[in-house]
Amino acid sequence: MYKAIITIYDKNNNEWNNGTIEQNFKIVGNKFTILWNNNRILMEGSAASLNTAFIEQPLGNIVAKFRKRISSLFWRNKYDLQLLSNTYPDELYFLGVAARDHSNLKIHRG
Repeated sequence: MYKAIITIYDKNNNEWNNGTIEQNFKIVGNKFTILWNNNRILMEGSAASLNTAFIEQPLGNIVAKFRKRISSLFWRNKYDLQLLSNTYPDELYFLGVAARDHSNLKIHRG
């Protein structure tokens, strides 16, 4: 299971804020919880899906989503990231994609 402590610079408040990205146990699919600057964002994807959404809690708003490219099944992993809100720093989403990619590599390598 993946867990990391993150520190991201918040340009709006001109300060560094700590947080965590943690993989939650899910039998089918993937789920991560991002806690940052007193906010909670779920990062979820269903089984065998190339799509993952960042869902702001408790509102349920999708603030970003990314899709793993089909070519990644045969070559290096590449993702298309779509930001749907300016509420959070871009770095938060990049770190989320990296966490998902890292956990997938561990599954495939054993």
